[in-house]
Amino acid sequence: MNQDYLKAFVDLARSRNMRKTAANLGITEATVSYRLKQLEKMIGHTLFSRESKKLEITQFGKEFYPDAIQVVSILDKYSANHTLNIASKVIKVSSGEIAAIYVLPGLIKSFKDKNRDITVDMEIGSSYEIVQELVDANSDVGFVVSINFPEFHSILSKMSVTELTSIDLIFIAPRDCKFLDRKIVAPKDIVGMPYISRYANSGVQSQVEQILAKAGITENDLNIVFRLENSSSVISAVSEGLGVSIVAMVQAEKHIKNGSIGWLPLDTDLKTSLYLVDRWNGTNDTVNRLVAFTKFYMDNYINKKEVIN
Repeated sequence: MNQDYLKAFVDLARSRNMRKTAANLGITEATVSYRLKQLEKMIGHTLFSRESKKLEITQFGKEFYPDAIQVVSILDKYSANHTLNIASKVIKVSSGEIAAIYVLPGLIKSFKDKNRDITVDMEIGSSYEIVQELVDANSDVGFVVSINFPEFHSILSKMSVTELTSIDLIFIAPRDCKFLDRKIVAPKDIVGMPYISRYANSGVQSQVEQILAKAGITENDLNIVFRLENSSSVISAVSEGLGVSIVAMVQAEKHIKNGSIGWLPLDTDLKTSLYLVDRWNGTNDTVNRLVAFTKFYMDNYINKKEVIN
């Protein structure tokens, strides 16, 4: 069982205050919340009641508390002489599929190599879920493809939003699709084709809907045969010949190279980008170190990569 998760629970059970526990442990409130949720998942029980603004420990939490103290004490005793784990600050990062797979593994490794005193906890979700986590103060930093969620606009305006890199959305199809003889595909050309879509909480899906709207059509005009959870599932379905779709080039690139799908540029001038959203808006020194390093990493590594011609 994760020692950090237990320590967050024990301290919160004592303080009954997220801010105090965050300060006591040298982490953010978002990380406290994340660790508590992960511990609850592990043990299969709710530890604190969230029905009111006041933090109340549940009956199970009260029974679990003495055992948690004992486990933390034992772990502390036998790890007291270990000097490898020097991290004392934690940043909670939420990311969509694109950044989580193609950007963050290398970025976080490089960041941790140069910032040994900081731990980065990462959770993957849809763009909508990430924005919700930021709004609810359950995450410190988010990496999303879209911030086009009207219900969050007023709150997002109080956060720092940085455009990191452009994302090319492309048309993909099975190799035998007749449209692959063209040089480019317009959104209206897709009408009538068997189309594989995503759920509405996807950042790429939000961008696709804007592209269609700019062309004077909606998803209701398309022949949607499947609606899947993420772009990886969409690409797999296309490679099996089940339909066509619109995805990010970075996600489709390896499938294009191995010949499992075909692709064409999409005729649109609507820009799609990967964004970093800082909930602290530059006021948290630990988060600022990650934000600054991310900009450096993107400029010197990611944005210099070649794309398929």
